[in-house]
Order: sequence, then C-alpha cells, then structure tokens
Amino acid sequence: MKKIKEFILENEVEVKNWLIDNNIIDEDDVDDVEFVDGAFENSKGDIIESDEICSVEDVGCDFSFKRKFVKDKYGDSSELEIKIKDKIVYVLYYNM
Repeated sequence: MKKIKEFILENEVEVKNWLIDNNIIDEDDVDDVEFVDGAFENSKGDIIESDEICSVEDVGCDFSFKRKFVKDKYGDSSELEIKIKDKIVYVLYYNM
C-alpha cells in the first residue's frame, strides 16, 4: 500500500484544488504549498513523527488514510474527508 505522502503528491493538483475550494489555501498561495511527513500526539502527549500522516507545511492541515491519525482531540479543528480515485483520505484542519 502506498504511503499517504506519495499518494498526495501523485494527486497534487486535485489536492491543491480541494484546499482552495475548502478555503484552506488562497489561490494566490497554492504554488507555495509544500507537503511533508506529519506527526501526531500519542496518549502520553508525546509528538510522534509518522509516515501515516502528510501535512501541508505551515498551514495546519493533515492528511491520512487512517482516521485515528487525524482526530480532533481538543475541539478546535475540523475533521474532513476528500475522495481521490475512489479512496477516502481523512483530513484534520486546525482552525487557526
């Protein structure tokens, strides 16, 4: 199975259009978007880097094939979904 970052990069145009359509990225800034491996907070409060998550650098938006890696723990984020090539990708967007 492909890692999430690889999948996002293969479908970069569709993902960037989705980011614009959902008012996460301004159309003027979309060319500067960088996708990086992400991290999550475990039950002990430790930050764990993981290739199960792909983040949009400096935006507060994470993608994963597994919902458990992009759950809103503190009530300050939006849990979204994007369907790409019949595959559901779960999204966590920190409402900054």
